[in-house]
Amino acid sequence: MRLVSDWAQEEIDRLVYSGTRPVSTCATVEEATREAAIAHGNRIMHATEIAELESVLSYLGERLRRNTEAE
Repeated sequence: MRLVSDWAQEEIDRLVYSGTRPVSTCATVEEATREAAIAHGNRIMHATEIAELESVLSYLGERLRRNTEAE
């Protein structure tokens, strides 16, 4: 979040320095924050999907082991 804040400040400084009104700054900060949240959410989703796959693979491995032992 600190990087987003620093980047937003740089954008504000750039807009003010170039003589334009920093009207788009809020939208820019919102967009950067939204992108960071999406990236964070994607990491959580990927971790959840990996955990689910590992669980299924573990279950299948256990079933296969039991079937092999039963034969």
